[in-house]
Amino acid sequence: MHHQFIRNKKAFTLVEMSIVLVITGLIVAGIVAGQSLVKQANLRRIITDFDKYTVALNSFDLEYDAIPGDMANASSYWSACADEANNPCNGNGDRDLDLDSGTREIVRYWQHLYLAGLVHSNYDGSIVPEAYDPGRNLPKGNLTNSGYFVNHDLKRNVVVMEYSRMPGCNNAWNFGTLSGKDTYSIDNKVDDGIPASGKVAPINATTAAGNCTQLTSCYASGEYIFTDDNSFSCRFRYFLRM
Repeated sequence: MHHQFIRNKKAFTLVEMSIVLVITGLIVAGIVAGQSLVKQANLRRIITDFDKYTVALNSFDLEYDAIPGDMANASSYWSACADEANNPCNGNGDRDLDLDSGTREIVRYWQHLYLAGLVHSNYDGSIVPEAYDPGRNLPKGNLTNSGYFVNHDLKRNVVVMEYSRMPGCNNAWNFGTLSGKDTYSIDNKVDDGIPASGKVAPINATTAAGNCTQLTSCYASGEYIFTDDNSFSCRFRYFLRM
């Protein structure tokens, strides 16, 4: 009887262990699936944001016959748009987004859109205390320290928006935000899935503060690199107009 009790006790322990292993496996599978869902939701939000900002730019241009930030008479429309040192409210009206020691049209861009009622966040247009402050004077991304930075592509002569992180080299916006695989996912959904063509242009990222050398690669030889699934090897530009 004593030996039978011991055998039964051991058998019961093995059953318990089996149940624990099954439950553990389900939990791990659920976590992995949850992480995948979160990642896909983040990618969808980026795509939605670019669509939204494309509509905002086109609507502004149709209404005011100007590019936000570059609009030469913005202060005539909105008294809340006040000048500050090296950052006037009005742009020069040349349909280019300037960035130099005396103007920050790429920062005023977001304030003009807000004052026109085309974006909901109250971007203040100020470069004080920081020139680029995601969440205050430009849109904040869904990754830590990430943001949407607008610029002008001289080669294509179009407004371009970049999704990247700060602070990068020289306190610029050149930290990576996504892996090559995730950037490809976005490119493939909204464009042609090819790095060197179309509306999405990936940039190999700088990943160390103060280092201006591209340290990681998310694409090479005209193809995205898929082996960096969880890295921040890529930042990318989205051409709002082609």
